[in-house]
Amino acid sequence: MPHEIVFDDLPAGYSLSYTKKGEKALVRTIEFTSSEDGDEFIARLEGFPPQILSMLTSSANFKPSTVDHLLAIIRRDKTATVYVNELSISAYARVKRGVEKDAPVFFDDIADIERLIIDNVSIPSDAGFAFLFSCGWRKGLFYDFSPLASETLENRNYDLEVLLGHYWSYLTFQYFFKIRDNEWDQMFNQKWFPFISLQSTTVQSIINHIRA
Repeated sequence: MPHEIVFDDLPAGYSLSYTKKGEKALVRTIEFTSSEDGDEFIARLEGFPPQILSMLTSSANFKPSTVDHLLAIIRRDKTATVYVNELSISAYARVKRGVEKDAPVFFDDIADIERLIIDNVSIPSDAGFAFLFSCGWRKGLFYDFSPLASETLENRNYDLEVLLGHYWSYLTFQYFFKIRDNEWDQMFNQKWFPFISLQSTTVQSIINHIRA
């Protein structure tokens, strides 16, 4: 069951620098970070997520190590709905082969994730949110408090499902995103290319050979 909480103050984002009282602070209201970002990601995780968990009536059941995913939808009246480890998530994926309905789909069948769907949950365009999610051992955190922090209270104007699909794909196919420019050059010189139709183990073998 989702949890209903009330904030004392609306979240605005994370400060990007140390600022003294009375000075102007640079605040990031929308951002994606992941376990690939090291200490910066840990700093984000130690910000709003534990505060949100502490406000739940059953917070003792949600230790940080047990949180697979967390979604907090925050409205302008300071109320929020929080989901922890209870969402059903689907994805529109580009596949490498034809698949029948109800047939199993394997990791190597997926070429790309184009859209992420959080089933039976709607995130209004005038609400802020924080979404912590897991892809295997990797984790990502995407928050957008801009509808709450904007002086003009502007709504979001981008396709959230497409953007979440991009971030999910980034974590899922991390070995593609970590290919450096000089490694691309070496592959092209040897007339190799990590086509999406190849099995993931084959692609990773090519990349490892280049790096060796």
